[in-house]
Amino acid sequence: MESHEPDLKSLENTFEGLCSRMEQLSLQNQKIELAVAEDKIEEEIMQTLEYTDELTVQKNKTAKFLREAKAQMKQPELQTENYKFTTKNEANVKLPKITLKPFSGNP
Repeated sequence: MESHEPDLKSLENTFEGLCSRMEQLSLQNQKIELAVAEDKIEEEIMQTLEYTDELTVQKNKTAKFLREAKAQMKQPELQTENYKFTTKNEANVKLPKITLKPFSGNP
């Protein structure tokens, strides 16, 4: 059976590239805003905001997916660690009984 699980390392690299390109885009956008005529600056800003918003949404979705995928990968490890604590040797340990004297609230 072929696995269709995403390659997390590849996805992380792509995500880092996206973040880097977003930073570069921001720097280039600042240069463009200085060069655009004042009568067209509002249109340029609106286009930039739409594009930046879409990139931010995709960046956040990717980050969420990576967090969830990493959490799922760690869960099996936690389950096996819990199993290690419930071996037969530990179940045979006898502890002393502790009795508490009744306390009425007044010393």
